[in-house]
Amino acid sequence: MNQSDLPTIRLLAGNGAFSISRHAYNRMLERDISIDDVEGILTSPTNQSVECQPPSTTPGKEHDDERVLLYDPCGPKDSIIVLAVLFTPTPDLRIVTVENVNEGKWERREGVPCLVRK
Repeated sequence: MNQSDLPTIRLLAGNGAFSISRHAYNRMLERDISIDDVEGILTSPTNQSVECQPPSTTPGKEHDDERVLLYDPCGPKDSIIVLAVLFTPTPDLRIVTVENVNEGKWERREGVPCLVRK
């Protein structure tokens, strides 16, 4: 996925085609991130893909789908959404987790992407 795919992500989210994993929901509760915050980041015209992660076979971190880290530099919540785009049975954005930006882990930059992993 790249920046040109963001209009599709925004459209899907705006149509309610997203779901939140139990893990993501629990992290949202721990980190004071609401469903409205998540939906705001997903649908924002200023959101950015800050990182794409390929499928992983790393023990304890296995996943079959590409994961996208989405962030809105203009949004009221300084949070990153980690999601997978699922296509079957219908298109769905599966929220894997949500985290607040950790300054020890991310560097802010001008341009796109505005966050880069240190």
